[in-house]
Amino acid sequence: MPYLGNTPSTSFATIVKDTFNGGSTGYTLSKVATTNSVSVFVENVRQEPTSAYSVSGTTLTFTATTPSGTGNIYVLHMNPTTTTTHPAAQNLTAVDGTFTGDVSVGDDLSLASDSAVLSFGADSDVTITHDPDDGLIFKSTATADDNPLLLTLQTGETDLAANDVIGKIAFQAPDEGTGTDAVLVSAAIQAVAEGDHSASSNATKLGFMTGASEAATEKMSLSSAGDLTISRTADSGTVRLNLENTGSGGSSDYSEIKFNSTAGSTVTSIVQHRNNSGMNIGTTTDHPVSILQNNTAALTVNASGDIDVETGDIFFSGSGKGINLGVTSNTDSNTLEDYEEGTWTPTMTNITLSTAQGQYIKVGKLVTAHFNVVLPTTSTTNTAVISSLPFNTAGVNQYGGGFFSYQNTSYDMLTLYNQGETYCTILNGANAVNNSNISGKQFLGTIVYYSA
Repeated sequence: MPYLGNTPSTSFATIVKDTFNGGSTGYTLSKVATTNSVSVFVENVRQEPTSAYSVSGTTLTFTATTPSGTGNIYVLHMNPTTTTTHPAAQNLTAVDGTFTGDVSVGDDLSLASDSAVLSFGADSDVTITHDPDDGLIFKSTATADDNPLLLTLQTGETDLAANDVIGKIAFQAPDEGTGTDAVLVSAAIQAVAEGDHSASSNATKLGFMTGASEAATEKMSLSSAGDLTISRTADSGTVRLNLENTGSGGSSDYSEIKFNSTAGSTVTSIVQHRNNSGMNIGTTTDHPVSILQNNTAALTVNASGDIDVETGDIFFSGSGKGINLGVTSNTDSNTLEDYEEGTWTPTMTNITLSTAQGQYIKVGKLVTAHFNVVLPTTSTTNTAVISSLPFNTAGVNQYGGGFFSYQNTSYDMLTLYNQGETYCTILNGANAVNNSNISGKQFLGTIVYYSA
């Protein structure tokens, strides 16, 4: 028998022996072999491979004619092909080994050394390397141009529908000791079908998910059309797009959102913050910039730099604010801070006027007040004054005056005095006029004065 003891149950095979009669140089083996996979004996003397014989397939060829005899030549096949099963519940330890076929592992597979490398391909052109205590390094070892590392996440689904997740990368700390929210998926990036995939469509969005006190949910997405959406579903809070530039180059360092259009003439619009220099909004070409209200231009800076207010008005919600004219910086003396139009009701002392009408325009501190009054018949001798001016007159040495028509008389001068008051005295030349002098008459006039 070819072995001692009982027949092994597994993992061992019988050595095949071929026996031949001598007197020839060529023999046919019972199975395919190689020169070094067999042991050849002549008259019980082992022959040296290559120098005494060679094997090709099933043909054994000697370099010289063998001695004549019966069964005096035999061949032992020392390397039989067999499938080996390692005994269960026993460790297998090896220094090196090469598998020429598939390897199936039924449980854990461990690369137990730091910086271990897992290689792929006939020439190991892609590797995964252990980065001790940190993670893994994926690398394409190809050195030629345009040979990037490609990592493709594929799904085996055969009928993708809307909202199906095609691939996902999730981030999690499952061993966090506080548990509950802490061990949920904290963030993820996923590719989601936007509709049924077909021969003419593979519309897909990228969803960016983060968690606050939850399993991560989508907060930002990039659609197949290129639309970027940032959303927030919390009951309170603000959706922000933060562009931070911590450079120290002053106005040469800036954060910028740029919009480019190449349809027709090239237009570039920007929203730009320059460090230490404020904010710019506009275009880098000679195109208008508009502010829309209800999808209609309300204010436009045209290509010439002119400002066009197309709907609504300009107003200042704070007092003392205005427009500086004729200067290149904010100068109080050039600030137009007030413009007003309105009506006022003229009055006269101890008289109830039959008609009392007035209108005014105020530009800065300059007031122009128009009036129309009709006196009843009166014998009062009070000095004739026009009272209840729309604004107080200015202080000392700030006079005003005007002209009026007085029916059927030569009185034609109006003079303001008593600074800081709201009336003007009617003079005939330098002399005061009393109410009885102008009884039953009509005055039409304009008063111009400097207000307080």
